[in-house]
Amino acid sequence: MILTITRDQSKGLLGGISFELRAQVELTQEEAELINKYKVHKEALFTGVSKFFGKTLEYDIKVGELE
Repeated sequence: MILTITRDQSKGLLGGISFELRAQVELTQEEAELINKYKVHKEALFTGVSKFFGKTLEYDIKVGELE
């Protein structure tokens, strides 16, 4: 598995600072086969909560999203 993480910082629309963090995963053929073998596509790797303009957003990153 190759994990690539990049970050960026820029001025926001209202004069503040905006931060962005991106992650990309490249699976080997063997890792992809193991995911299929054990049928773990719907398992959550990460569960997060963010607040945006007073609203709470909840999200999951699942194993199947890596492929």
